[in-house]
Amino acid sequence: MADLVFTDKDASGKVTISVFREQASSAAAHFFDFSCSVPGDMVVVGGGGIGARTPQGALLTASYPSPDRSAWRVSSKDHRVSDPHRLTAFAIGMRISGLTRAQLLGHLEYGEETSGRAAHPEIAVSVPGGFELISGGFRVNWHPGAGNMATASFPEIGHRWRARSKDHIHSGPATITAFSIGLRKSLPAVGTVQRGENLAVSSSAAHPTARTLLDSTFALTGIGAEALTNGQGQLLWRVEPVLVEGRPGAVVGSKDHQRSSPGTVRAFALGVRVV
Repeated sequence: MADLVFTDKDASGKVTISVFREQASSAAAHFFDFSCSVPGDMVVVGGGGIGARTPQGALLTASYPSPDRSAWRVSSKDHRVSDPHRLTAFAIGMRISGLTRAQLLGHLEYGEETSGRAAHPEIAVSVPGGFELISGGFRVNWHPGAGNMATASFPEIGHRWRARSKDHIHSGPATITAFSIGLRKSLPAVGTVQRGENLAVSSSAAHPTARTLLDSTFALTGIGAEALTNGQGQLLWRVEPVLVEGRPGAVVGSKDHQRSSPGTVRAFALGVRVV
């Protein structure tokens, strides 16, 4: 059973989100679709995961919603050097006053697109008109192979969610699937949905971290990260939802791996409120 991390509401009191955490009971080199579930009266709209920064590093390869929208799935792997780790998965569940779970699902739009096979695959997916982009995710389709790890999963300007990944040192081409989650802008008998977003950029480092927080009037729905470097590469190992002094947001981390490659990482947080 997943642990409750925190619960938060928007300024109207109509939108409730709860963040849950599930940690693997034993260490492993690779995890595939490790799940963190939300309660039966909630719909999963976001999530994240923590692999490992040290001693060698375990990198994220997936963070996306389950097909039944009841859990968030996270995958990770060590790379070239052994680092068994206990993966942690986070899930953001949402409910809206006046709507049943089935009704809320009818106002949500889940999309996905898969890239072509490449060493550094990349793709974006949009939500349709009339919807606000509130979250997204990714899945690197690398197995079998040497490995291909996430470098970015974040909201772009407008209504697109972009995902990127890369092989590292050893050739390991793969495809990547980007996921978008949209909420209808006008909810009958509830109100109009407004989206809030914020981002922050780290300083340059071998293992950079960044934190961004939303205004407390928004309920957190999605988090993202983008690692940037001009060298061998920065890989994502941490994308975590947080609540700091009443403000929800995200803490993210990336790292170079076996080759020096300082860089920066950007943290993204998305939320909604009803007016």
